[in-house]
Formats: sequence, C-alpha cells, structure tokens
Amino acid sequence: MSDRDASDRAHQAWYPQFARVVWHATAPLRHALHRTQGADWWCPTKAAPYSPEDPVGDRADPSCDDCVSEHGEILCLTCRRYAVRSALIADPDGWAFRVAECLMRDRFRAMRVEAGALARTDPRGVVARIYGACADEWERRLARLILDYVGYAGSLPPDLWPYAKWLAEKARITGAPQLGAGRLSALHDDIAVVLGHMRRHGGQVTVQGEKMLWYDAYVERPLGRRRRIDTLSLDEGPSKSDRRPPIDPPDAGLVLGYADRMLAETRTRVRRGATVTAALREVLPSLLGAKGAEVAADRALMERLARFVRSHLDSA
Repeated sequence: MSDRDASDRAHQAWYPQFARVVWHATAPLRHALHRTQGADWWCPTKAAPYSPEDPVGDRADPSCDDCVSEHGEILCLTCRRYAVRSALIADPDGWAFRVAECLMRDRFRAMRVEAGALARTDPRGVVARIYGACADEWERRLARLILDYVGYAGSLPPDLWPYAKWLAEKARITGAPQLGAGRLSALHDDIAVVLGHMRRHGGQVTVQGEKMLWYDAYVERPLGRRRRIDTLSLDEGPSKSDRRPPIDPPDAGLVLGYADRMLAETRTRVRRGATVTAALREVLPSLLGAKGAEVAADRALMERLARFVRSHLDSA
C-alpha cells in the first residue's frame, strides 16, 4: 500500500469521528461568524456536519454556510495531520481538539487582520512597550482587553465598550467589588488612561504605504470599521488618518443634534442624582465612542463642557 493510500484510508476512517470533535472545538469561531452577519450570536446547528448524525453535511441550518465551510476546511487539515502522525498519538480525540483549536486561532488572527486590527495581542514589540507603561496588573489587562475588542467580530453594542464584562474583570483582578454609582466613571477613567498609553507609546507605523500613528492604525481604524460613527469628531469630522470617503460630514445641524442629545442624556442622569461631570463621563463615550473617552480624559475641556451644560440646565 502506498503512503498516499494509507493517508486516504486514515483520513476516511477518522473523518466522521473527528467531525464531532472539530465542530465542538470551533464553536467560538462559528459563533463569531454569525455575529459578523449581524445574525444571532449563536450558531444554531447542533449536529456536526460530516459526523455520523449528518454524514453528507446537508442538515445544517441555512444560516450556517460559513460555519460549515470553515468546519470542513479545519476538519480536513486535522485528519490529514492525523494520518501522518497517528502511530504517535495515544488520545486521538484530545489531539484533534487541540489541533482544531490551533487552526481556529489562526483563522481568528486572519479575521482580525482583515478588520485592520493586530493579529496578536500578546506582549511583543509595540504591544510590549504599551503593557510596560501600564501602572498595574489591571491596566495591563485592560489594555489587552481593548486591543482584543477592537478586532472582535461583529457590530458594537450601543454603549461602545462591554462595560459589564470589563467591570467583572476589574473586580476579579483588583479584588474590589465594582459597585456604586461611580463604577462606570472610574472605568471610563481607566479606559482613557490606557488609551493614552497607546497614543504615547505606539509611535508611527506604515500601513499599506501610508504613515500613521500606531494608535490610529490599530485602535481607531478597526474600531471605526465596526461602528463608523466612532471615527467622527464634532470639530473635524472623520479622523484624518482614515482615508475612506467621509460619511455624513458634520454640519451645523448635526452638531446641534449631538449637543441636544448630550444635554438630554446628561439632564436625565443629573435628575437621578449624578453630578454634571460624572454624568458627562457616562454620556460622552456612549455618544461619541473613543473620541468621547478622549474628551472625558481632558480635564480642562471637561471643565468647559461642564460649565456649558450647567448653564443650559439652569436655564431649562
């Protein structure tokens, strides 16, 4: 029997068994593919294509074309690798799961690069420099959460950042329960500090022949592709580092519309007992995304903005 025949037989023998394993191992990728389509967060197909439950691979949900395609590619690669190494593997299912996870991570990195984000967020190069500038473990963890998040698959939530998850992570790392009215303001401050580290220590990079700030290339730009309104500034319109055609550049009416929303949302929070400054720290990031977080971190600008808001609230 030729090596090719042996490989094909091993491939065919393990294909149905490994189909279940690979389908389970690639669940995070499948769920992410559904998010990129703006669909439900979870892949609805239960039976693994090409497994004994679905040997032909035609029972998947109609929304799972991408899931089945990625699954089939990773499954084929896993089986072919097993055919070469089968004599050395004592736990085929466990081995297949680990290989499928590695292949899935490679696919995730490719998706991040396609979105303009960093392929990896582990401490190397510029990222290591940014992590080194962080004051403590929580800041370092938040920096990595942000870099992971900007390349995440799917649209952004209305509040831009996943506050609940990050507050839970902060509580876990610091050991301090994140309770009380000031917890979101404190998290906004943390985010602004970490974004400041990224701007100061990122330096400049060249992306597709264009020189730009590292922060613009790997934070602002991929985040803006997930929710384009986040690249808008009330003063300048689209970020100057973003060469795509502008969308609805702000005019006087647009600026007034944002101002009205800011005043209305701030007034609601003040009536609930928040100070004007604390209310603005919540409203600005939800209204303007990353640009809002930058404004909230600028003490002088926040003081001017708070005076402006107080004058309008007092006259209301």
